[in-house]
Amino acid sequence: MYRSNPASESLKNGLANSYSKLGGIYEAQGQLAEALKYYQNYNHLKDELYRSNPASESLKNGLAVSYSKLGGIYQAQWNLDDALKYYQDYNQLREELCRSNPQSYMLADGLAISYYKLGKVYVEMENLPEARGFLAKARDIFGQLYDQVRIPDLKRKLETVEKVLQSLPQ
Repeated sequence: MYRSNPASESLKNGLANSYSKLGGIYEAQGQLAEALKYYQNYNHLKDELYRSNPASESLKNGLAVSYSKLGGIYQAQWNLDDALKYYQDYNQLREELCRSNPQSYMLADGLAISYYKLGKVYVEMENLPEARGFLAKARDIFGQLYDQVRIPDLKRKLETVEKVLQSLPQ
C-alpha cells in the first residue's frame, strides 16, 4: 500500500514500524546483520517523517528510538564507534524533547535511558570518566523519577545503574 501512496504519513509510519518489528525479531534471533538492515530502513523512514514535520514530538521521539535501535545493534556487534554516534544522536533528541516538555515522565525516563546507554558504551570503550558522568546523570534522573512516582520499573533501573557505577574501578 505504501508504494501506491508514498506521500501518506500514516502508511509510511506503518511501514517503518513493520521494519522495526522485523529488526527486533532478527535481533532476538541473534541475526544482527539482518536486524541492522531492517533498523536502517526504519531509521530512514522515521527520518523522512520527522523532516516533513519537525515540530511533531511524536515524530521526533520515533526518530530517537530508531537511533537507539541502531546504536544497540552496533554495540552488540562491538562496533563501538558507530554505537556511540547513534547513541549520541539518540541522546541529543531526548534532551531536546525533555526541554520542550519538562513535565513528561516518559520523556525524562527516555533521557535517563539515553545517558545509561552512553555510559555503557563508554565503559566498553574503557573511557571511565565519560562513563561515570553519563551513568551519574542516568542515576540522578531515575532517582528523581522514582521519588516522584514510585514505579517499580524505575527502582530496577536505578539499581541497575548504581550497580554499574559501583563496579567501575576508581
